[in-house]
Amino acid sequence: MKLRATVRQGAVKDAIQKATDYVSVFSANPSVTWTGIAKEITDDANSGSGAVYGQPKMMMSMHRSGGGARGESGDALNFEPENVSLSATVSCKFEMVPSTQ
Repeated sequence: MKLRATVRQGAVKDAIQKATDYVSVFSANPSVTWTGIAKEITDDANSGSGAVYGQPKMMMSMHRSGGGARGESGDALNFEPENVSLSATVSCKFEMVPSTQ
């Protein structure tokens, strides 16, 4: 699923940025740039899809027009689109090393 992959990639990019922010605080030289080498990345895929869907809204209107044969009753199903929220939680372990330039 492309949406799920995009969300996981965003979560990993966020983890990389956070690791860089944290290591820069402890750096003796603030002008040093850091590179993160991923040592371990795990996600919560085993705990569920992470997808949250709104409560389905199905409105059924039934208009009987006397007939009784299938399709003659005027039954209509109307579906309304719902917002979908998808989240991903990742745990990352990085080795942060000064970049060589």
